[in-house]
Amino acid sequence: MVEELVPSTILTTCYHTTSGWCPHCRRKVESRGGISLRRRTCRTRSWDSTALCTAMMMRVCYRLPLRQITRLFLDLPGLKISPGRFVKQIKRVGRWLEKQYHR
Repeated sequence: MVEELVPSTILTTCYHTTSGWCPHCRRKVESRGGISLRRRTCRTRSWDSTALCTAMMMRVCYRLPLRQITRLFLDLPGLKISPGRFVKQIKRVGRWLEKQYHR
């Protein structure tokens, strides 16, 4: 039996979104995944759930340093991300899971 790692390809999707202030709750809101009529360049980049979960496992379970994780992603699938951007993604996941943590 032979097991192989299959080289992966990167699929980049750019979502054009709009944002503004809600007049009722006075919070900033942003559309999710839609295409707006006003064309903007992609200023923020996010990872998909597979890449994000893999990076989180490397950080939390295997305790790899941030710079080493970013180097691994650059070498293996070719995802370019800085350690600072990775910290931002970790905080984003933390906000998603905050309610579950408190339960």
